[in-house]
Amino acid sequence: MKKIVPLLLAFMLAFSFAACGEKKTVVKGGTASLDEILAYTKDKAQEDSTNVNGKRYNLDIEKFTERYNEIMFRSGGEDYLNMENWKRLGETKTDANGVEYYCYYYDIDKAELTVSVEARSHKIMNVGCGTTMSRYVSIDGEHQYSERILNMSAVMAAAVGGYTSDDVELFKKIFNETTFENKNSLAYEKNIFNLTTGKKNENNDSAMLFRYFPVTDEHIAEWNIPTYSE
Repeated sequence: MKKIVPLLLAFMLAFSFAACGEKKTVVKGGTASLDEILAYTKDKAQEDSTNVNGKRYNLDIEKFTERYNEIMFRSGGEDYLNMENWKRLGETKTDANGVEYYCYYYDIDKAELTVSVEARSHKIMNVGCGTTMSRYVSIDGEHQYSERILNMSAVMAAAVGGYTSDDVELFKKIFNETTFENKNSLAYEKNIFNLTTGKKNENNDSAMLFRYFPVTDEHIAEWNIPTYSE
């Protein structure tokens, strides 16, 4: 079992592939123009926060969804999102620094996308794409299902991090490398690519979650997170 990076402990409270039993609220919206979507770049993507990571993305879930779809389209993918299919889990939660946040999830064919959003600013703290071990290594048509999970994870990261469809292939490589032993967390341009594994379910199948989030330089050094290099 891979070690869990300390900063994920607060976030992992919300993660579960089983039925949660909490109140689920449907999220609606969708108003960003194409100009707004394309104007969001990596230089503008991060801002300071008092949350446990010291950073958040300068993007709400609505504009993130629209930017995700644009990058998915430009990269030739097929896993698009509908804003109304995002659901919020329960009430606000609180991280180790006392910052309240909401957790959202999106069920999409054998996977679950997750987004944590600060309650006060409505800005995104982290995004993720999860499945189970058996699904990850299964065959989807003529391809391994892992290719689809890595692609959705990479598009989520590019969308929230201010990158473009040109970065999707690189981000797939970085996420894939987190599956290697002792490489479950990698830093790249002040963002963390992480794979967290969870408890086994009733079918003896472990959950796995690819996550992407911003951090300060001090946190990268303090947590001794290696930097990705090809």
